[in-house]
Amino acid sequence: MAKSSYQNKKDRMDRLLGLLKAEDHSTSLALAKKLRVSHRTLMRDLEELKASGIPVEADRGRGGGLRLNAQWGLGRLQVNYKESLDLLLSLAIAEKFNSPVLLSSVKSLRDKVFQSFPEEHRKKLQLIRKRVRITTYADESVRATYDNVPAPVQNALHEAFFEMRCLKIAYRDEKKNITERLIEPHYLLLSFPLWYVMAWDHLRQDLRSFRVDRIQKASVHAQETFHMHHQDLFQKTLQKFSESL
Repeated sequence: MAKSSYQNKKDRMDRLLGLLKAEDHSTSLALAKKLRVSHRTLMRDLEELKASGIPVEADRGRGGGLRLNAQWGLGRLQVNYKESLDLLLSLAIAEKFNSPVLLSSVKSLRDKVFQSFPEEHRKKLQLIRKRVRITTYADESVRATYDNVPAPVQNALHEAFFEMRCLKIAYRDEKKNITERLIEPHYLLLSFPLWYVMAWDHLRQDLRSFRVDRIQKASVHAQETFHMHHQDLFQKTLQKFSESL
């Protein structure tokens, strides 16, 4: 039920953002009617958009309404901070692997993208960027074992990582054993094409790494949030883990 609720809300928020992009002005009553939600639900969704760094503005008086700040984002490209982080990470990955084709300006492009967002938005990006590490290519023998990650797992991990919420997973280890875990996804590490989650494992009461493509099922534990703790241990483990790849 929790996954379904999240997906429905995500679809609604995407639709709301699309309506705000498509129209210069729209009243809250008109938006609520188009989305088939109550006015109260719409106002709550608008507040969440604002809290995520999306500048929804209200013009008073006849002819007024709700709209996005015309100066926000990258020209006509409208992105929220999660989407902008995906863009920045993609550029950082391209820079890390040093492709000789069409990437001569990737560092300056990454810097321009980052600086184009409001200061509050940039602070959020900075905090999350520090929790993502990019190493080198995985060994050929390891790449041969890579599996695609199902979309539901990707969505749940994405939400838990960004919102700092605990994640329930069914994890398959190297011996094909499957265990149920409750983890705190503190860091993501890329050894291309494999992603790893460096997490605090509530079952083991210790730091553990999990290959994302071995996560069979995942759901956000809505009641559980976490704080960044044991950072000295995480940093040392991340360094050793990166060197071992």
